[in-house]
Amino acid sequence: MSASSDRIGNFGYLIKDIGRLYTNLFETEAEHLGITLSEAKVLTYLSRNSGISQIQLAELTGVEPMSLVRILDRMEADQWIERRPHPTDRRARQLHLKDGAQSTLDQIFKLSSQVSGESLAGFNADERSVVVDLLERVHAQLLQMLTKQNRKIPQRAAGEGAGSRTGRKRVAQRKAVAEPGKARTAKTVAKRQRAAR
Repeated sequence: MSASSDRIGNFGYLIKDIGRLYTNLFETEAEHLGITLSEAKVLTYLSRNSGISQIQLAELTGVEPMSLVRILDRMEADQWIERRPHPTDRRARQLHLKDGAQSTLDQIFKLSSQVSGESLAGFNADERSVVVDLLERVHAQLLQMLTKQNRKIPQRAAGEGAGSRTGRKRVAQRKAVAEPGKARTAKTVAKRQRAAR
């Protein structure tokens, strides 16, 4: 195996490790704010998607639903967010940022820009643009691959097929990653399939 293919074979590990290192650096720099990267993501996405539901926010941020509940509870207690009744769905709540979150959000944006800048300190402006362009292309390619995979999920052995409980959950999880705007939770998929019987 050539050195070149060795490097390409390490692609997934490299991406994962870059994410880990970036998270560690961000959270170290954000200690004075008392927030994690997940919490920063939640605030950032809420600032851009006012009125979003908890399920949609979990899909967008990639934060596990149970972890998200704890994050939102804390933010509500700190007067950063509020949950409002949904106008047409009595079971759902819409999430909105409150004015109290704005100063923290401003610091998050500033810190994110600082950490990104430090991460790319050895690159000139053109190189930075190329790095981001290439990563955006990889991101788009992976989403496309996951979308195709969702369309061609084969039936597996008993307990693993798309029609089984395990299979329905796996399909819903893949949809949540591949098509965040159209994704449904595993619970919703299971409910609808039971109702259709």
